[in-house]
Amino acid sequence: TDMKINFGDGNSLTVKDGLTNGIRYWLGDDIWYYRDHVWYTEDRAKTLTYTDANANYIGSGEIDTLVIPFGTEVWGNDVNHAGIEVFDASSSSEFNLISGNSLSNTIIAGNGGSSLWGGVYGEADTLVGGAGADMFWYFQGNGNDVFTNFNPNEDVANFASGGIVSIVRKDNKATVNMSDGANVVMEVNGGVDDPFYYANGESGILKGKIGNKYSNNKFTYSGDIDVYIVGDYGNTLQVNESAEIWGTDEFKYGGIDVFDASNSTGFNRIVGDSLSNTIIAGSGGSEMWGNGGSYNALYGGNGADKFWVSDGSYTYLHNVGSEDTISGYEISLDDITNSYAYSNGDAWVHFSNGGALFIENLVNCGATIQLDGRNYVYSDGNLREK
Repeated sequence: TDMKINFGDGNSLTVKDGLTNGIRYWLGDDIWYYRDHVWYTEDRAKTLTYTDANANYIGSGEIDTLVIPFGTEVWGNDVNHAGIEVFDASSSSEFNLISGNSLSNTIIAGNGGSSLWGGVYGEADTLVGGAGADMFWYFQGNGNDVFTNFNPNEDVANFASGGIVSIVRKDNKATVNMSDGANVVMEVNGGVDDPFYYANGESGILKGKIGNKYSNNKFTYSGDIDVYIVGDYGNTLQVNESAEIWGTDEFKYGGIDVFDASNSTGFNRIVGDSLSNTIIAGSGGSEMWGNGGSYNALYGGNGADKFWVSDGSYTYLHNVGSEDTISGYEISLDDITNSYAYSNGDAWVHFSNGGALFIENLVNCGATIQLDGRNYVYSDGNLREK
């Protein structure tokens, strides 16, 4: 089983057990190997250049590359592109549309904007963005893909068949979990206030902001944002302008439990989501309602504020002034089971369904209380109609 190689200069090389199946010899431009008493040759990895759609570009079985130097459409398949692992359009300055074959492909965008897709075969593919505005495509059943060099300011991640369960980001990596158990790992550079463009099924292109950790993210509100992508809780939305925010839109605001308009000088209307919310008014007057959370804290500002309360939760009102109004949503005097005030002026009001309202300094603040369409003020230990 030893192999002896004789060279033209009279020298020779003997390889002990050199005829063992699978041992490879690199001779000149070819790689040779011996198997079952037969010599075979295989080429080294190839780099091929794309010319037109009718040509065949066949790989060697190694990691082979098809260079695409100009703008075109390349629909990868196992006939015209058999054995090609890398589709590289990085030298193109025009638009390219590229999809992969049945292998685990690396698909590299050019500089004129590209549309990239790993293909229908379900292998794990890597899509690499370029200098232009690129579209990264993913369909359910495409396997566990990776998107790299994704520019959140202009690139779009298009999850065309829908099925996004969650998007969780840590540092510059965002994991998009799909309903079929697969996931896409995205390289997302930039901070939490940079936009993130994506589509989920027939949603159209959405403009979002994506947190860089599972909780305790702080976003700045912007009227053109469709969704704030966060974990479960502990996230803040800083509102620095006049805005109307309905946290009942759980798709857009789910996971945000602090709405802070303290820097806003305009009017704000803020309704919380299903979490226990903290809502902070600005100086231009605000309407606030904790909504569905079990425990909600509402903080007044320097303007004339309106605090909405309901009897299904515990609500804590702070910084209530004489210009402010406390309005009961579907609450009547008959729903109040008892109330009491402390010596420091704070007061509790308890409702028949078990919920309660805490009002800081109710005794001295002079705020208007609206129940049953009537206005009351707290005076001498009682609610008196104004």
